[in-house]
Amino acid sequence: MIWAVTMPTWGLSMEEGTLVAWRVAEGCRTSIGDELVEIETAKIANRLETQHDGVLRRQVVKPGQTALCGELLGVIATDETAEAAIDDFIARYPKPQQATTRADDAPSSSDSTLVVELSSGGWLRYVTLGRHGSAVVLLHGFGGDSDTWVFNQGPIAEHHRTFAFDLPGHGGSSRQLQDGSINGLANSIGHGMERLGLERVHLVGHSVGAAIALGLCVQHPERIASVSLIAPFAFGSQANQRYVSDFTSAHRSRDVQRCLAMLFVDPKSVRRQMVEAVARYKRLDGVHEALGKIAAGVLRERAPTPELKTPADRLLLIRGMHDNIVSDGQTPVGARLETLLHSGHMPQMEEPGQVNALLLDHFADADRAGVRV
Repeated sequence: MIWAVTMPTWGLSMEEGTLVAWRVAEGCRTSIGDELVEIETAKIANRLETQHDGVLRRQVVKPGQTALCGELLGVIATDETAEAAIDDFIARYPKPQQATTRADDAPSSSDSTLVVELSSGGWLRYVTLGRHGSAVVLLHGFGGDSDTWVFNQGPIAEHHRTFAFDLPGHGGSSRQLQDGSINGLANSIGHGMERLGLERVHLVGHSVGAAIALGLCVQHPERIASVSLIAPFAFGSQANQRYVSDFTSAHRSRDVQRCLAMLFVDPKSVRRQMVEAVARYKRLDGVHEALGKIAAGVLRERAPTPELKTPADRLLLIRGMHDNIVSDGQTPVGARLETLLHSGHMPQMEEPGQVNALLLDHFADADRAGVRV
C-alpha cells in the first residue's frame, strides 16, 4: 500500500505553503496522529499529522521549499512495497495547477451565496463546506472570524455539512450592532440558521462563541443535536480584561501582533499576514464600536450559567491547559471535559488533529442516539 502526503489546504484563500521541517526521518515508521511535517503559510504555522500507519519512504519536498496545495510532499508505504513502485507512484502523481484567481480577487462577502440577510437589515456572512451528513454550525470568538476554523472545517466537512458564521460585527458580517448581548448575538445566529433551513445542528463555539452557542441552546433547544465548547467563556469563567481592552483599542500592527501572540502557547504560530489582516479589519468603520458593545455587554462580568435543556452527555468541553484569555469555569455534572496539554486559548488551531477527532466522535455519538435536546 502507498499513501500520498500532500500540501494541505488550510482555509479558502491558501494556495501554497512552505515546508519548514520534517518531524519524521525518511525510513522511519509513523502512526496515525503523529506529527509528520511542519508547514508555514502566509497566515499561520502548524504541523501536519500522519493519516496512515506505515513508513515514511520518501521526502519529495525538502525543508525550505514551497509547494502548491495538493502537491505531493512525501510518500508513506508499507514495508513490503517495492522501491520501483514508489518511484512510479511519484512519477505519476498529478501536479496541481496554480490558481488563476488570487485570494484578493475572490468573491466579496456580499456574494449572495455566502450571505444571510437579517430581519434587522444587516447580514451574516458564512462559509459552507460539505454536502452530506448532519449539519455543524461553527461560531468563533471575540475579534475572530470564520478563519478561526481553518484547520477544522475541511476535515469535519468530509463527514458533515458545515456552516462557519462570521458573528455580527466581525469578518464579512455587518458591523452595525443593535444589541451586543449574548441574547442579541444568539438571535442573529438563530435567524441565520432558520434562513438556511438548519433544523437540527451540532453547535461548536469558541470562547465568546461558546456563550452564544449556549444562548442558542436556551432559545432553540429543539434544534440542537449536540454542543461542543472550546476554550469556553461559559459557566462562570472570566475573560482577561487587559486582553479585551488592548485588542479592542489596537490599530497598529505591532499592537495587534502582541494581542494575537497571547492566544497561543507558541507566539511564532502567528504569521505576518494574519497580523496585517486583523489590523486592516480593526481599521474598518464600525469595528471599534461593535467590539466595544460586545466587550461591554458580554465580557465585563463572569460568564453566565444558563439553565440548559441540553442533556449533559450531549455537552463536550475542550480547554487548553495554558489559556491566558479565559479562566476555567465550572464543568456541568455529566459533561465531558478534555484538557489539551499543549494549547492556549486556540486548541482548534494548536492541536487540530485532537480537536477534530473529539468533535467528530461527539457528533457521531449524538447522531447515533438520534436525540433532539
